[in-house]
Amino acid sequence: MKCAEVRKYLNDFVLEELDQETEIQVNEHCAQCARCQQVLTERYAVVNMLKRSERFEPPAHLHRRVKQHVFVPKKTLAFRGIPRSLVFAVAMFFVGVVVTRAIDVYVMSMQPAVQNEIQTQPLRLEHHADTVEFYTVPAENLARI
Repeated sequence: MKCAEVRKYLNDFVLEELDQETEIQVNEHCAQCARCQQVLTERYAVVNMLKRSERFEPPAHLHRRVKQHVFVPKKTLAFRGIPRSLVFAVAMFFVGVVVTRAIDVYVMSMQPAVQNEIQTQPLRLEHHADTVEFYTVPAENLARI
C-alpha cells in the first residue's frame, strides 16, 4: 500500500473498524514507513485523549434553544387554506383539459365535414318467400293450455 491509501484507513484502523486483510496491510506499511507511523501515533493520542476526557452534560435549556433555532417552522404557503401545491396541480389539470379541447376543436375544423347519405326505401306490401308471418291465437284458447 502507498502512504496516501494508508492514510485514508488510519482513522478506521485506530477505531478498529477495518476488515482483517486491510488491517494487516496498514499495520505492515506503518511498521516500515516512519511518516505514517507518526500520523498513526498522533491519531492514537487524539482517540485516547477523547476517551479519557470527562463527559460534558449541557444545560437543560440549551437543547430547547438549539431546537428552536435549527427547526424554524416553515410558513405554509396556502391559497384560501388549501396548500399551494394542490392548487397548482388542479390548475395544471384544467389547463391540460382546455389545451386538449382546443387542439381537438382545431383538428376537427381542419377536416371536411362528413356527409352521411341516408337512403330510405318505401315499405313493400307484397309477400315474398323469405318473409315470416306471425299468427295470433285468440285469448280464449290460451286459458285452456
